[in-house]
Amino acid sequence: QGTTTRRYSYLDGADKMQSVDFACQLAPAPPESIEVVAKAYVTRKVTEACSGPKGSFTNEYWFDSGTNLRQSRQFLAPGLNSMFLQRVID
Repeated sequence: QGTTTRRYSYLDGADKMQSVDFACQLAPAPPESIEVVAKAYVTRKVTEACSGPKGSFTNEYWFDSGTNLRQSRQFLAPGLNSMFLQRVID
């Protein structure tokens, strides 16, 4: 739990670097079972709700019992879909 500021930098349509700050709130979510490459994991989920001048988004993080980040869905830049990552090795 807590708050943080995230700065995202990206190239705009004119290939110019843009930086935007977002105020983010971290919060625990209910545990979830996920599957990564046919293996099940019971995870501790954390959500990160962020808002700023370019809008708002929510990042999601799933940690396994060993505190490894097993899976995440993260904001990339305005106008793009989120990035989905899975840790497939132990």
